[in-house]
Formats: sequence, C-alpha cells, structure tokens
Amino acid sequence: IPRSLKNMHKSILKMMACGSQLVVRELHSAFQENFFDQPIEVALKFSRDMSKYLMIEYNGEHFEELHKLGYLPIRIQALPEGTFTDPNIPHMAGINTKDGYAWLGLFLETMISKLAWQMPTAATIAAKFKENSVEWVTKTDSENLWLADFMNHDFHSRGGNPFSSIAIGLGHALTNSGSDTLNVIPASR
Repeated sequence: IPRSLKNMHKSILKMMACGSQLVVRELHSAFQENFFDQPIEVALKFSRDMSKYLMIEYNGEHFEELHKLGYLPIRIQALPEGTFTDPNIPHMAGINTKDGYAWLGLFLETMISKLAWQMPTAATIAAKFKENSVEWVTKTDSENLWLADFMNHDFHSRGGNPFSSIAIGLGHALTNSGSDTLNVIPASR
C-alpha cells in the first residue's frame, strides 16, 4: 500500500501511512469471533467449502492446527502513523512468528489489503484539503487561521458501513477537527 497515486489529484505526491492499529484490531476481532471462538466443526467449514469450490478434496489440516493454536501467529510492523511515503513503499508488513504457518501471510493478504487502504486514502486527501485551507485562510484572513481546522468537515458516515466510517473518519481526523462522524471520537481514543 499504496501501489500508485494514479487516482489521486496531480498535486498529491505522497501517501500518508496510518491505520495499522485499526487493521490489527479488526483482523484480531474478526478471527476471534468467526474462527477461534467457534467450535472446530464450524471453523473447518471453510475446508469443506474449498473442496466444493475446487471440485477436489481440499486438505484443511492447517486450519485445524491454527484453530488449536488459538491465535494468529503474525506480528505486524508498521511505519509511524502520519508518515508520508512515495508510492510502492509498504506501510505495514506481517511477519510470521511460528514455524508451520508460512501459508498464513498470503491467506491474510486480501483481508488486510481490504482493511488497509481506506484510512490512508482518506488521510492523504484530508491532509491536502487542510493544506489548501491553511494556504487560503493565510492569504485572505490570517487572523482566523484556527478556522482551517474546521473548514473540511467530515460527513462521510451518512451511508457508510461502520468500519469504513471509522477508518475514513480517523484518516480525516489526523489533520482536521470538524466531523459529524461521532463513532470516530471513541475510536480515536
């Protein structure tokens, strides 16, 4: 993350690294609730589904071993929140912490990728909006520069799902103060 800035405005040259804590929390919660806290039979349903999908017998022993282990043996290393990077610089990396689970990193990649793009994208765009606001308030009404914190108010939670609402809202809140996305307040704590 990010692979390119091709969908960003041409004035955005770097991407803000942020959201790794939220990704780790969401990943942990999802696996705890939907895998580790479930009986082994429910957790191994994925193996049966894969057999049907592939139309051959799928050996899901690695999922059984993971269920017995009771946690994801992955350590996440991440850039400090708010660091700006060039494209193609990874913002976080998962490191396997236990032999026998080399498959897990690739298995988690899609889920992590899905979770990890929203907050940095929102934070990068919000930082640019804030930069523009500061520039123009400085030029037109420098005595009220404090207003720049509230000029780019966040209303995105109207119609968003709860994870997106928190991720995008936290990204926005890194550089702006105004928000109607109330679930960001406890999430930021």
